[in-house]
Order: sequence, then structure tokens, then C-alpha cells
Amino acid sequence: MTHQALLLLDEAGCVLQGSQAAWTLIGVTEANARGRHLVDVLPRRDAESASDDGEWLDAARRQAGVVSDRRLRRHRDGRRFWLDMRVEYLPPGGGSAGGFAITLADVTDRLEAEEQLQGSLRMLHDAEQTAGLGHWRMDLSSETITWSPGVYHIHGFDPQQEVDLQDAIGSYIAEDRPHIEQLIADAIARQQGFAFRASLRRPDGTLRMVDVKGSVETDDEGRAAALFGVIHDRTAENLATRQLIAARDEAVRAAEANMMLLATMSHEIRTPLSGIIGMIDAQLAGDRDEDREQSLRAMQAASRSLMVSLNDVLDHAKMESGHFELDSTAFDMAEVLHATADLFQASAQDKRLVLEREVHGPIGVIGDPARLQQIVSNYLSNAIKFTARGSVRLSVREEGDDRLLIEVTDTGIGVAPSVQEALFTPFHQADRSIAGRFGGTGLGLSICRLLAEAMGGTVGVESRVGVGSRFWLRVTLPRTRISQQAQSDLSRAEVLPRVAGRAPHVLVVDDTETNRLIAEGCLRAIGATCEEAGSGLEALEKLCVSSFDAVLLDNAMPLVDGATCLRLIRQLPTPFAEIPVLGYSAGREADNATGLDASILDGTLGKPLDRDRLLDLLAPLLERWARDPCSADAPLSPEAAAAAERCLDTLIPALEAEETAPAHRALAALRGQGQSSHDGALQQLAAFVEGCLAELDAALAQALLTAVRQLLARLQGQEGGARGGDVA
Repeated sequence: MTHQALLLLDEAGCVLQGSQAAWTLIGVTEANARGRHLVDVLPRRDAESASDDGEWLDAARRQAGVVSDRRLRRHRDGRRFWLDMRVEYLPPGGGSAGGFAITLADVTDRLEAEEQLQGSLRMLHDAEQTAGLGHWRMDLSSETITWSPGVYHIHGFDPQQEVDLQDAIGSYIAEDRPHIEQLIADAIARQQGFAFRASLRRPDGTLRMVDVKGSVETDDEGRAAALFGVIHDRTAENLATRQLIAARDEAVRAAEANMMLLATMSHEIRTPLSGIIGMIDAQLAGDRDEDREQSLRAMQAASRSLMVSLNDVLDHAKMESGHFELDSTAFDMAEVLHATADLFQASAQDKRLVLEREVHGPIGVIGDPARLQQIVSNYLSNAIKFTARGSVRLSVREEGDDRLLIEVTDTGIGVAPSVQEALFTPFHQADRSIAGRFGGTGLGLSICRLLAEAMGGTVGVESRVGVGSRFWLRVTLPRTRISQQAQSDLSRAEVLPRVAGRAPHVLVVDDTETNRLIAEGCLRAIGATCEEAGSGLEALEKLCVSSFDAVLLDNAMPLVDGATCLRLIRQLPTPFAEIPVLGYSAGREADNATGLDASILDGTLGKPLDRDRLLDLLAPLLERWARDPCSADAPLSPEAAAAAERCLDTLIPALEAEETAPAHRALAALRGQGQSSHDGALQQLAAFVEGCLAELDAALAQALLTAVRQLLARLQGQEGGARGGDVA
């Protein structure tokens, strides 16, 4: 009569009786089930297992108790379902034989519902963890706390750990706990929600910024029974906000620095330029001869001031971006420091200051002497500038482990402690009146700091207002032995060596007329004759037509830039390809090869040209050029020259008509004839023409090839550069 699915079995496991619910569940009739073994009556298992249904009967008999079994089975109509089976052994007694009572239940719906619930919980937990969320509940009567996995994750606790109210409150930093406890007490008393933001500390010591919101749960009588709510980890968001604020502040600082740069450089550039323009106007107005030297000296001083300001800005920009390299050469530190002090001796004497030196050498080191001199020069310049009376002292001391301490001490105006740390930041001076009284870009000390850091060293200052300052550089440089060299040759020639008994002839290539005039003035002052070219194309035409002993080459030019011009020069037939080429540009000397291939340059110079530096670089190059014959295999034969003429007769009109196919056929024929005849000069000429077609557009190549006709005549005589004089 029962509504439950129930089977009664005998001792052997055969069916004796069953309820209607059992027959319906297992899909058999009572008549077919009676007397059959349980294994034959139950629906077959969906998958074979290690134990069959009969073993559960034996287990119940052995245990004299209840044994449960749940497995996936398949109805006779193919439908799959989960069957829950409880087997209870009924021992014999009271005149009745023993047997088994079996309760059956289809738990498919319940299991699917549980699985869906677990899936939903997993999705909720994953969503909470992804969003940095967690939910919680606290029973007020027992003070027991229930946390979701998200709360455990935020707190950094083990999910298996039991937590209480003290654990929860104790996670927050000490400063926040009283406020949190008061909020909870007020919420319970008023039965109102609450919210707060606080910092909690995980067991590993890391801090998390969290938002907590809670509500009050009441019982049937309206009393507060529990608190429940959510917690949100705002650490990442808070970090992103701080980063945005920092980025905004950095952008504001950069904008302020740019404005300061514009204001400072406007003043520092306009002031010397005004002086230069004024002196030029005075000269044009016809100053007396006795005033001319004074005017020129004023223009020279203003120009140098302007160059210092521009160099400071360029240096600082390159160092901030990391686009500069340090040299590594062996030198005597003591010699460099003495030479640097010599540069400022006159300035100190003009102000009646004593320039003291505590420098004893030699001190052999490996490093970049120019950059070290730049730092010391800045220190000495500032010391003399800001000292009205007394002395300036330069000293160097070895501190061991290859560490050197270089100091510049003065008795000047001093620097207030509040601004000493900021002195080595860009565009900073001790007070706003400094720039107006003494000038300067405010970049010098910043450049010193960047240079020192690039060398692995440090800079600093100690100062007292009205007493003086001590600026120092501490740097570690590998030590080396300095060989005893002979005294410098004081009788060094002040002019360039002659070539073939005459003055060297130099081609100056620059698109700016002023720069060409300055370069020619320097060259003529050291004994050279000059010609000029305003572009790389004009330079190549002149090199094809006339003879030169050296080329002074700028890079940034119209039509054909310096880099292209240099590559084509090195593709000229011998000996013209061997001509010395010096690159120069409006930057510091280390950067002069920018855009030019340093591997095929013979040296670099900066603008404005330094006459002594130009002499030192160019003199040995001209001596080598005059000494070495730079001979080719043989002069260009008349047959080869005729072949080259035929090639040009085809190439030039083909380029004019923009017909590339005939041009390349003519070039291939010229190249082939040079290879078949083993004519080295013809092969070189073909390579140069091929380079012109590859490097230049059709119009420029056409213009240059017109000049190549005159190069043919020179190749037949095979003259050595300028040694044979100009060819008209």
C-alpha cells in the first residue's frame, strides 16, 4: 500500500514482494519480477563498474545494516536516470526466514538541480573573484560569520579556515578599526544599512583597499538578527587612480618645464643676439678703426654665450632620452683638471679671485675626459660667477677602490638648505633673481647629474648662505698607467701641409652661405684654397670636373644630402674615391656623424668650426693624401672611353624620357665590357654610374652624368686627385 518504491527479497536475493511504485520505477510488472534475482530485475547499469548489484546484498548481510548505492542506469526504453538504492538486511528470527528490504528512488531531478545550483555558485564565485567582490553574513546571536570564497580571497585567508568577528575586524589596520566597530554598532541599534572604505592587511603583509556595504536582517519580531552585505576590493582601481594622478602631475610638471624652457631660452638667446645685432649695426654705420676690435670681441663673447645655451639644451635633451654615449680612453685626470682650471684662470683674475688647485698627478684612469671636464667646468664657472671675493679651490682626492672625489669649493654667496636638493634638477636656480642677475639656462647642474649617473657616479653640494659652497663629484674609474711622454712640440706648423708644391684645395659643401663663408675663412687662415658647393649634387659635379685634396661635408642639404653624396664619393673611380672627407654639423663633435656613415668618413667636426681642431684633423689626412699615390690599375684606354661615351649617349636621353629599360641595357653593356676586357678603371666607372642611378632620381642622375663626360677625360690621364691641377 506504500507510495514508496519498496522491494522485499528472500535470503537468496530473489524478489518476494514489491510496491506498485517500485514496479513503475524499474519498469517491470509484479508477475515478471517475482521469484527473479534482484540483478535480473533492476535496470541495467549505464556503465560497467567494479561491483554488481549482488555484491551490495552481500555487503548488507556482512554488515547487518544498511548499504547505499547510487549509480546511473538506463531504462528499457533507453532513458538514462540516477537510481538511489538502500539495501537493509533482515536477519531470520521469530519463525521467519531472513531477507532484504530495498528502498528505491529516482534522484535524477534532484541531482540535476544540485548540479545547476553548484554551477551557479561556481559562476557566482568566479564572477566575485574577477570583480574583486565577496558576500558575507554574520549571525548576531552567535556572532558566527559566513564568507563567500571571494571574501576569503580578498582577506588572503585559507577558505578552510573558520573566522569569527575578531578575525574580521582584526584584518583592518589599527587606524580604521574604531570607526568600523562604531558603524556596526550604530547599524544594529538603528537597524539601518552602513558603508565604509578602509584598508585591510593580509597575512602576507600586503595592503588592500576595500569598500564594504552592509544591511540589517530582522527576525519575525522586528529585532536585528543578522548583518549581511558585500565587500569590494578597490586596490587595483585605487592604484590606477594614483597612477593617473601621478601621470597628470608629471604632465603638468613637463608643461611647466616646457614653459620655463621657452621663457629661459628666449631670454638667453635674445640677449646675446641683441648684442651681436647691435655690434653689426655699429660696424655697418662706420665705427672708427679703434672701435672695431672692441666690437668684434663683444660679438665673439655674445656668440659664445649663445652657443653655450644651445649646447646645454641639446645636451640635456639627448641625455634625458639616453641618446648619447660615453667615451672610454686612457688619460691623466690631473692633466685634465689642470687644463680645465687654466680655462678659468683669466676669469678668476678679472674678479680678483684666487683660483687654488690641490691636484697632484699623474692619475691614470680610463673614462671620458671630455665629459668629466664638462662637469668640472660647470662647477668652476658657477663658483667664479657666484663669488665676489675670496677664493675658488679645485681639488681631487683618491678614496680607494678606484674611486675619486673631485671638489670645487668657493667663498661665494652660498645656497639655502631648502633649495640645495633641487639644484640638480632642470631649469632650477637658487632663486628667481639669479637668472636676472647672473644669466644661465638652469640646465648646467642637471647635465652634471645626468653625466655623473651615466658614469656610475654621484654629485652633490654642501653650502651655507653667505659662507660658500662645496660642489663634488664622486666617480669610480678603472686605473691605468700613464706613460711618460715627451713635451708637446711647440713648433707645430700652424698651416696645412702643401700638396704637390702648392696649397691644398678643399671643397666646402654646405647649403648655408654663412656656414660656407666661415668654413672658407678657417681654411684660408690655415693655408688652404677653397671652392664651395650648396648641395650634394653640386659637390659631385665639381668632383667629377675639378680636382680637390679634401672635402668638408655637411649632411642636411637639399637635392642630394650629405649621406648620399658621401656614398657616391666612395664609389668614384680610383684615386678620386680616396679623397679625405670630413663631416661637420651644428652639434657637439660626438654627434657630427649623425646621418653620415662614420665608417667611410675620415673625421668629424662641429659648428662653429674650431681652427685648431680643423688643422689637427686635416693636416695628417693631407700628408697621407700627398704621400700615397692611390694609383689605379691603368689609365682608361681610348677604347674604354669610347664605350663609356656610347653608354652616356644612351643613358642621358633615356633618363630624360624616363625610359628605364634602355638605360639599364646600356649600363649592363658597359659593365660587361669592363669585365670582359679586365679594365679596372672601366669597371669602377660602371659601378659609379650604377650607384648614381640607384641613389638619385632620373633628373638628378641625368644632370650628374653630364659631368661624368668630363671625368672620362681625366680618367684617360689618370691624374692623382688635385696633384695635376684643375681641369676645365
